[in-house]
Amino acid sequence: MNSIERVLTAINLKESDRIPLFLEVVSELEQELYEKYRLKGNELFTFLGNDIVSCAIGVADSWGQMLNSSDEVDEWGIGYRTVKHRNGIYAEMIYRPPEKASLKDLKNYKVPDHEDEERYSGVIKLKEKFGDMHAVMVDLSCTFFELSWYLRGMENLPMDMYGNKNFVNYLMDKILEFYIPAAKKLAKIGVDIIWIGDDVGMQTGMIMSPEMFREFLKERYRLLINEVKRLNKNVKIAFHSDGYITPIIGDLIEVGVDILNPVQPKCMDPAEIK
Repeated sequence: MNSIERVLTAINLKESDRIPLFLEVVSELEQELYEKYRLKGNELFTFLGNDIVSCAIGVADSWGQMLNSSDEVDEWGIGYRTVKHRNGIYAEMIYRPPEKASLKDLKNYKVPDHEDEERYSGVIKLKEKFGDMHAVMVDLSCTFFELSWYLRGMENLPMDMYGNKNFVNYLMDKILEFYIPAAKKLAKIGVDIIWIGDDVGMQTGMIMSPEMFREFLKERYRLLINEVKRLNKNVKIAFHSDGYITPIIGDLIEVGVDILNPVQPKCMDPAEIK
């Protein structure tokens, strides 16, 4: 089997010749590997055995760019500063445009331009270079909940979800204005996997109740996934959340998720989940 056959066989619940691999590392380790092998990015990881190649679009791409940029504000209007910690660095959010906004103010907030063709040029190049042999995956994670708290603040958003629901719904619908057209564009390009998701789990339980997940997030995931699969039924959907999310796995299956990432052994029993 080549890599794409291996990945699709496993996703379709059949036995592949070996478990498909998808490795990512922090930028500091990638630099060390570059110094050893003189390879970076997907070239490095396919050399190391990855079956999947990937790139990111949306806010998952924005904060990564902040680590290698002199800019202080990304295209969503989120302000960052670069923080050094021991031998590494990370981008810390310090400004959020709708953090103190009212619903009236929020109506003036503009999401980035999803029609910008340059945004998808890296995906097209990735597919052209690797698509015959490797599964091509595009990361649209931090999709609704995470991007909402990136914009609103982690203290404000959970309070809004209890007492300011109209604001939350309007904010998440604003985010949909970017992510659904972007996902549809990726479906038309013909990527193999679209990676969505939000961290809604902790080590000991969920960040929000399953009922609140269903109120704010479930149907938005369903809408996005339905739009993708209506255009290209062969696209697989991966969903990411750290932590314990056992109570909503049935909901994820229901809305069309094909791949769950990760299954954290200290939070969930991998044998039970399988």
